[in-house]
Amino acid sequence: MLSISLIIAFLAILVAAITDIKRREVPDWLSYSFIAVAVVIALSETIAYGDWSFILKSLSGLAVFFILANLFYYGKLFAGGDAKLLMGIGASLGIDQTFLLNTLIVGGIYGLIYSITLAIVNFRKMKKEIKNVRLPIAIFAVILLISVLLAIIFNPLFYFIAVLAFFLPLIYAFTLAVEKVALIRMVDCNQITEGDWLAKDVKIGKNIIKANFEGLTKAQIKIIQKAHKKVLIKYGLPFVPVFLIAFILELIIGNLFLLLI
Repeated sequence: MLSISLIIAFLAILVAAITDIKRREVPDWLSYSFIAVAVVIALSETIAYGDWSFILKSLSGLAVFFILANLFYYGKLFAGGDAKLLMGIGASLGIDQTFLLNTLIVGGIYGLIYSITLAIVNFRKMKKEIKNVRLPIAIFAVILLISVLLAIIFNPLFYFIAVLAFFLPLIYAFTLAVEKVALIRMVDCNQITEGDWLAKDVKIGKNIIKANFEGLTKAQIKIIQKAHKKVLIKYGLPFVPVFLIAFILELIIGNLFLLLI
């Protein structure tokens, strides 16, 4: 039988996944409520059963996932909504290594399939855009050379990195092309929301609104809307569905990594 913590976690992740797909955002009220409810449930179980392990599990999960969420956020892998939701998952599940491993595996497959799908849908534009991508060949060549030397001197496993480095230019060009043709759009000022990423700086009078990973603030949106200006917005892949799939697979199958090996 599923515990109330697992049921609440499933419902929170499900709602977050739906909003992420529809609006490319996870509402703060949902993430903060999820964290609060998870901690309250753990505290209630501690009081009811006289067992401190419930609240310790919740708080330790919240702390560890808080650190991971910030690493992913400042490493520009997660948006703010993804990071906050991950904290709620930690508060609900504790330090769940199975969930993390499942997320890594599902995330890799999901990102690859999603990107390939976008490339197929925008095939004609992709062909043209890939030709225009300027590749930092020198950087990839250095990585390849260093990897081969490390493989010869220390460990043959570095040959794997060398092979990866050989294909990195293609991966790099493919990623940039997908982003430009499918993930950057001209958006009307009334359709932008807090946290949206500008694809490039916007100049309005003497004000310059910088494109940064933190996204647009409410004050910046008001300035843009007052000027009735359309802006280029960069969208990321909706990542919360990965959390949902990883969570469901954990309940049904368990640890995907152990299954694969």
